[in-house]
Amino acid sequence: MSIRGSGRGRARVIKEIETVEQGIKVELDVESGFYKILNEHITYWIAVEEDVVDSYTSLLEHASEGEVKSNLAQIVEGTKKHIRTLESIKQSLTTIMSDTQQYAKLLQNLTKESHS
Repeated sequence: MSIRGSGRGRARVIKEIETVEQGIKVELDVESGFYKILNEHITYWIAVEEDVVDSYTSLLEHASEGEVKSNLAQIVEGTKKHIRTLESIKQSLTTIMSDTQQYAKLLQNLTKESHS
């Protein structure tokens, strides 16, 4: 993945931002259009993974065969790792959202200053 400021090499997702007001709208749209949706889906995914851990842990406690116990234990540990990874992703998204809100405030301050 390439990070470019110009958007060359792909079709633009948004048109050129030509005013501070347009910039504010873009920054605020990130929260409703991306952050909230992604956060909800990741939260749900974590809940599914936690349910998997609970279920497989219960199966593990009642399993008598060594191979079954070993495989279930491996799945439980892997799934716990997935939960930690998803929680880290949520934290990263929260950081991005916080930055985006700060950018919107900075842009809003520019509009206040220009109208003073």
